[in-house]
Amino acid sequence: MRIKRLDILNRLARHFGYQRYLEIGIAGGASFKKVEVPEKLGVDPAWRWWYLLRHDIRRQTSDRFFATNRKTFQLVFIDGLHVAAQAHRDIVNALACLEPGGSILVHDCLPTSREQQIVPRMQASWTGDVWRAFLKASQEPELSTLIFEADRGCGLIRRGTGSPYLLKPPGDFDPLSEEELSWETYEEHRRSWLTFVPPEQTFDMIDRL
Repeated sequence: MRIKRLDILNRLARHFGYQRYLEIGIAGGASFKKVEVPEKLGVDPAWRWWYLLRHDIRRQTSDRFFATNRKTFQLVFIDGLHVAAQAHRDIVNALACLEPGGSILVHDCLPTSREQQIVPRMQASWTGDVWRAFLKASQEPELSTLIFEADRGCGLIRRGTGSPYLLKPPGDFDPLSEEELSWETYEEHRRSWLTFVPPEQTFDMIDRL
């Protein structure tokens, strides 16, 4: 069963009845234009696609957008710069404008090899080290997180302690620091630190949230 980011976003939108959507890093707009939410806002410093002009698109960095943003959102998709420090800022800033009951979905949380996550980019298939930012968010006691094993890993973040079956990584290290957490250590322990949802269970999991 092949699940893509758009499938997850639209299932979340329908399940919770979301009306306001923010996407960080719209690129070509493949996901943005098909998300089934009435009010959409996209942020990308390099967007260039004419068919998106009818939507609210901000041609600026996510840092600059969040610095002046006064809007709130119910569903946020983060697929911007694939570097841990930036992804972490995007998550923190998204949480600050997330409405109660809202969801954040972070793309590229599940690299399949050391080479795929190295910064700077070394190969065509690249996730960057976004996994570090997601792991750091997962350490926060007031957040519930899980990773859908689809589309290079889609990490879900929601406020609240969630269900007791959701795993939590230990909080005695900083995932953003390569000195404190190596890729090899993460690869060895991630299945015991984080909750992973296989593709065939994706929709059932969302419907239970």
